[in-house]
Amino acid sequence: MLVILAITNWGRGQRESFTALWFWLIFVTLLGPVAIARIDAIAVALALLGLAALVRKKLFLATALFTAGAWIKIWPFVLVLSSFLAEKSKRAVALSASLVVSAIVLIALALGAGPNLFSFISTQVGRGIQIEAPIALPWLWLAKLGIGDSAIYFDEEIITNQISGTGSTIVANLMTPIMFFALAITAILGVRAYLAGSDRTVIFSAVALTGVLDLIVFNKVGSPQFMAWLAVPVCAWIIFKLPKAKSLVTAVLVLALLTGLIYPVFYIDFINLGEIGLVVVTIRNLLLIALLVWANIQLGNLAKKPIRNSAATESSELV
Repeated sequence: MLVILAITNWGRGQRESFTALWFWLIFVTLLGPVAIARIDAIAVALALLGLAALVRKKLFLATALFTAGAWIKIWPFVLVLSSFLAEKSKRAVALSASLVVSAIVLIALALGAGPNLFSFISTQVGRGIQIEAPIALPWLWLAKLGIGDSAIYFDEEIITNQISGTGSTIVANLMTPIMFFALAITAILGVRAYLAGSDRTVIFSAVALTGVLDLIVFNKVGSPQFMAWLAVPVCAWIIFKLPKAKSLVTAVLVLALLTGLIYPVFYIDFINLGEIGLVVVTIRNLLLIALLVWANIQLGNLAKKPIRNSAATESSELV
């Protein structure tokens, strides 16, 4: 309820704020139980509250909320990065993020969480490729066609289904460095857009969308709740009236629908390499890759054709 009130400025917002709200509600409905039943939902809520603060030009508060969300699930750090790249007051972003991180670390240490403080990083390193991840597609189809030694197995330690097969371990170890390399490219494109003079809200939205897609497409963990992360940059895209918003909204709603079909509807069929489940996963993952390419093109174009007189500036009180 607090998120709804924040997005719509307590019911006083203009049309774009209500459009973003309706998008989010439809998105959550299509995505299904994972949109609200996992801890990612808390991070998404904090990120949406941060977005509401950002468009009111409350940069310090927005960064604090983004940073707090990143300690629940790491992905909102992309929103902190987006704010840092887009805003002129970079010191405010850095200070806010530093204060929140320091406070969280001190509280965690006081509660005796020292050894596990950065466990979210260490646990990622040893994982294999989860079957829903886009990079899993080659091994899934090899297993389906009975080619080579590719197969699905259940990892009892982390309680998830992963793929095995020739080269899968090597690729799994490479995915995290590749993901950070992709984020570095996104950051460089964001810097170029900033130097070209694009509006801050345009840069924020484009970097946020591209960065979140980097974290999904190049992630060896492909949990269905990861799709919920897309809600925040898409809401920003709508509120700030960026070009091609309808195309983006349509694509992301289709992604939510396909993900909701993968889990829980066709999940049993999928883990047994059934045709329906495998085809749905394939279409969803190919659409994710296509959307990432599209997002990179939009972000890259900001350096060539900067959007200076953004509707976002005019609509800074929309939410």
